[in-house]
Amino acid sequence: MELIQYIPVAVYEHFSDRYSLWTGPHGPRTYATLPSALQWRERHGMVDGWKILKLTIRWGEEPIAEWVA
Repeated sequence: MELIQYIPVAVYEHFSDRYSLWTGPHGPRTYATLPSALQWRERHGMVDGWKILKLTIRWGEEPIAEWVA
């Protein structure tokens, strides 16, 4: 069994807390596909301000997190 989620992460170049899952008043968002996450990021005009983190969770294994966009 495997769960893959794509998570927009706000990136702040000049702060000590460089990364944040806070991308608005709705709280963190997750997407089932990379294209939908990219579309959301582009629609909000944050192509340079938000990275997309891919989180893969497999039964019995450690989670895998990787930047994909």
